[in-house]
Amino acid sequence: MYTLKAKYLRSESLSLLKRYEEALVGYETVIDQGQSIYYAPSLYKAALIAYNQTQDMARAYKHYQAFIPLADTEEKSYDATLGALRCAYKLNKAQDVYSMSAKVISHPRATDDVRALANYYTAQMAMSEHKLDTAMQSFNAIIRINSAELAAESRYQIASIYNLKGEPEVAGKLAEESARANVGYPFWVAKSLLLLADVQFAAGDLLNARAVTEAIIENFEGDEVIMKEATEKLEKIKLEEENVSRIKPQSGDTLELQPNPKKED
Repeated sequence: MYTLKAKYLRSESLSLLKRYEEALVGYETVIDQGQSIYYAPSLYKAALIAYNQTQDMARAYKHYQAFIPLADTEEKSYDATLGALRCAYKLNKAQDVYSMSAKVISHPRATDDVRALANYYTAQMAMSEHKLDTAMQSFNAIIRINSAELAAESRYQIASIYNLKGEPEVAGKLAEESARANVGYPFWVAKSLLLLADVQFAAGDLLNARAVTEAIIENFEGDEVIMKEATEKLEKIKLEEENVSRIKPQSGDTLELQPNPKKED
């Protein structure tokens, strides 16, 4: 019968040979034996394989979680915490995302880009749970430390949140600002303008809503997602324009009462 050391070394060899599924099973065999000098390294390597090679997020998350308190270096602790956060996000585990994000954000090894990503995961989970204030706080945190695409999306999302909160005037203003600020990210420029058109449409400003939507269709032909949304929105605007024109009386259509002719005696 193999000793624990032999099982661990066999897993190491299988990993070097890129026989990852077999290596993962081998590491888990060592893990199942309980505490030993091979327990912590087996957890770490099993987590890495499950996340990177076999794409089994549930197994990866389980092993990262177990390894974090056993990490013997700050670097491994950080890597495991970040790995656990990514797994939790992909598994849609909201509470775990919140707790792991907080740990990553406060970790001394975290860069601004990683902190922005952790805030993004928190914001997305909060949006899915309709925790709009939490989401807005995280999106604002991204903008403060990031100038790339995450910040561009965050500007749009903040405007969208104000619209969801029933503050369309603020949403419209922020959507316009977002479109200007996101000039390097065409997708988020278009999304911001589509949001602006939504706000205008809801306010009954069909003329401007149509102008904005038509401009998007004219300038974003290469993006199928944007084109589909803009085309559907334009059809909705046109339909509403037709409804309004049917209801609104045309000039000269006002009915006037004619005086009754006098009766002859």
